[in-house]
Amino acid sequence: MIRFAAILVAVLQLLAAPAQAEDYQKFTPLLVDLPGWEAEPADGMSMDLSGQKMASATRNYQKGEAQADAAIMWGAGAAGQMPAGAGHQAMRIETGDGYFVTEAQDDFTVTRQYSRTEKSGAVMVGMGDSLMFVLNYTGLSDGEGEALARRFDWKAIKAVAK
Repeated sequence: MIRFAAILVAVLQLLAAPAQAEDYQKFTPLLVDLPGWEAEPADGMSMDLSGQKMASATRNYQKGEAQADAAIMWGAGAAGQMPAGAGHQAMRIETGDGYFVTEAQDDFTVTRQYSRTEKSGAVMVGMGDSLMFVLNYTGLSDGEGEALARRFDWKAIKAVAK
């Protein structure tokens, strides 16, 4: 719920700002089609608030009862969207209901969370101080959600942001 609230605040901040299409549109092609999934076209928002630029590209996916929402966030607010404790150090919290894990993977800081009772989770990929990729999913196992997040080219996302 905290993750959702943080993302909602970022989106509301973006909605209140004038759009600069060129910023977010460079990320929309990286929100790829997923085989077997239906998806709306990727969309996004950009803002510039006194020189503090931020952009977000999003795409929603559906496959039967399963849903996934992918987002690329770039700019000053992206680092603030990573969960507390999701820095460059490894961390693992596990309960009977699920887990929260942060670790280094392929030169990225990856935070994964999963709820077994809700059959939902998220994969958050930190790509430096001002860029992140997020995949939220429901109706999937944790392994399926993680495999789905890997369908997106994290290195290409990082390269486009430079």
